[in-house]
Amino acid sequence: LGNNGGGAGSGGSGGATLPRDEPMWIEIPEDADVPVFLNNMPNDAMVVSTDGNKSKGFYGQADRALELLLPSLGIEVGDVEEVVEFQDDPNWEHFPAIGAQLKRIASAEECICVAVCRTLGVWAVGVGMKAKARYGAAKVALVGAMVVAAAEVGDDIADFAQELPAMAEFIEDCQQSREAWLARAAE
Repeated sequence: LGNNGGGAGSGGSGGATLPRDEPMWIEIPEDADVPVFLNNMPNDAMVVSTDGNKSKGFYGQADRALELLLPSLGIEVGDVEEVVEFQDDPNWEHFPAIGAQLKRIASAEECICVAVCRTLGVWAVGVGMKAKARYGAAKVALVGAMVVAAAEVGDDIADFAQELPAMAEFIEDCQQSREAWLARAAE
């Protein structure tokens, strides 16, 4: 896919927005033009959109969730920044194919941030007009995508229920969202 001619700009384009604070999935077409940042990544990714105004508890638990999750997946690292990379793309200049998939869900063009964990081969997208909010959404989406990917291959993962109850509830939503998305794709 080429540039969609638009981009999120500084204020979005109006129209219907993505559902807020809930996991959803997109798939980038095989023939889409994607930047090197997503080389060797799967075509599908989790997306979380936020308006940044009302803080759900799981956003505040994302860093701790990564600290618990990474070692349970065999990644011994003290600094999350060594394993997780972020690329902010407020105007869809780098990831127009992601923007095109988001527009299939909702017409508003909102800023995106892409998070990648190359070690696990997982990536995710945070959507929001405020930079701090979309980075947080990208991190939460990446945690959810990591857990779903680990569960799909039968890996044992950290149990968040006791220490991070809001994240545990979000992870359940991620797994249900994934199952529903796969069922729709199979139709």
